[in-house]
Amino acid sequence: MEKNKNRNRILEEAALLCDDEVKILQDERLGKWNALDNESALQDMARKIRTLKKTKKTYFPNYAGPENNDAILTSELEDAGIKSGNMPEFTRKDTEVKTVVYGELHQWGFKRNWTYWVADGPGIPCDVATKLHEEFGQEVRVDGHCGCPSPLEWFKGFGVGRYHIDTVEGLKALADVIKGIYKTED
Repeated sequence: MEKNKNRNRILEEAALLCDDEVKILQDERLGKWNALDNESALQDMARKIRTLKKTKKTYFPNYAGPENNDAILTSELEDAGIKSGNMPEFTRKDTEVKTVVYGELHQWGFKRNWTYWVADGPGIPCDVATKLHEEFGQEVRVDGHCGCPSPLEWFKGFGVGRYHIDTVEGLKALADVIKGIYKTED
């Protein structure tokens, strides 16, 4: 009974936040709330609601499980200015999110996981990564760390070559940083 009350309270709060500015708490494209059926997902949603109330950020929805996400994921990448591509079809079954879509941007690769994108690349210098962390450190997580340590704290001065990105705004910010670092041959 208590679990259902908690679930319903979180759903009500989520519904209040699902306006034109904050759309992702309910996966409108699939029309599902089923990710909220287990306790860890409820806790994650409650954390996101608290953050959204403060920041009005747009978190990525959970696409683990359902298929036919390719067009949506391509759009998430392209909206951030990241080139999308498709892996061979046989790789679809081997991923957390059933997709063949991946992203590429100046030697960085982007792969979609549960409710976030994973970015791997040659590294962002510590000073630049620190500036990114100051504004987006809670949603562009250094090395995917849930505790959100700073680049200096986690890598002791070395560059950051892996991020987990939880929000639309964070993905765009990381893409902009990568574009700002990349040097073309003149």
